[in-house]
Amino acid sequence: MVQPLPAVAPPVVVKVEPPVATALVKRFAAAYSAGDGSQFDEVLADGLQGPVLEQMRTRIASASMRYLEVGEMQWLDGAANLQAQASVRETFVPQGGKRAETRVGQMRWAFQLENGQPKIAGLEFRAN
Repeated sequence: MVQPLPAVAPPVVVKVEPPVATALVKRFAAAYSAGDGSQFDEVLADGLQGPVLEQMRTRIASASMRYLEVGEMQWLDGAANLQAQASVRETFVPQGGKRAETRVGQMRWAFQLENGQPKIAGLEFRAN
């Protein structure tokens, strides 16, 4: 005779909450602006890659100055994780350059818990 399986509670989905995500984006922008690659990578989920991150990492390593200004966050609560977008202004002086370059657009972040720690799990940038 087959025994019925005991009732199992549905898994509890724990999402990163907006105040925590806001603090994470502030750390992301501060690390980028300071040129601190280890602090920058610390807020990112393990293995996160992509062209936006690679460009930003290159500027952390080589630009003589960089700054990321993040506007007001707009929350896009998805089923699996919290997402946010904001207007951003990224200004940097390329290595050996004398004039600053500025990119303006929309940045979108996805957040998740990784080993109990909030992390940026996705990043997109769309130029205006």
